[in-house]
Amino acid sequence: MRNGLRFAAVILTVMVVLTGCTESDDPTRSGMSAVRVVLTDAATDYLSVAEVRINSVLLVPGEDDGTDAEGAPHLELLDPAEAPMTFNLLDLQNGVTAFLAEKAVPEGSYGQLRMIVDDARVVLADGYTFEDGTTEADLKVPSGPQTGIKVKLDENLVAEEGLVTIVIVDFDADESFVIQGDPESPDGIKSILFTPVLRETARSVE
Repeated sequence: MRNGLRFAAVILTVMVVLTGCTESDDPTRSGMSAVRVVLTDAATDYLSVAEVRINSVLLVPGEDDGTDAEGAPHLELLDPAEAPMTFNLLDLQNGVTAFLAEKAVPEGSYGQLRMIVDDARVVLADGYTFEDGTTEADLKVPSGPQTGIKVKLDENLVAEEGLVTIVIVDFDADESFVIQGDPESPDGIKSILFTPVLRETARSVE
């Protein structure tokens, strides 16, 4: 049995769109577009709750080697008034989506997308326990509150004026929530490590 949790991927849909922004962020202005992030889809054998709290969503101009475009700051996509946003990933199944963030951005090349995750919490499904008999746990997020979780893009995201770019990003749950110990043993689950893995799976332009 694999140590990873066997559950379907959480999908992040990143869309460069021309709707839904304030006048100051109007993506219809010359040289402007917008980025929207949407969450959807998850399932698991061992969890009844897989909750994450997202404090920030960053779009990084420049190349995917860590080099930013000259003078260009990282762009915050999540409205500070809405942060942090908490999602139970298991509520997002069978095509159900949840809005995460949207922001008008200048057209150009963006090499990274990052999420600052404050923390995560899990509740085990009926019939499973941790070694101490409990069924809930708060999980630490390595580097989550500091540098954030990097989405592995196939190539730079190029936001072109007047176009809609759709990037499908897989939140690989099987690799992200890793069980320590045998959940089927009488001793129960030792612990769960949260090591988020996010990668692009598809991209299209409309």
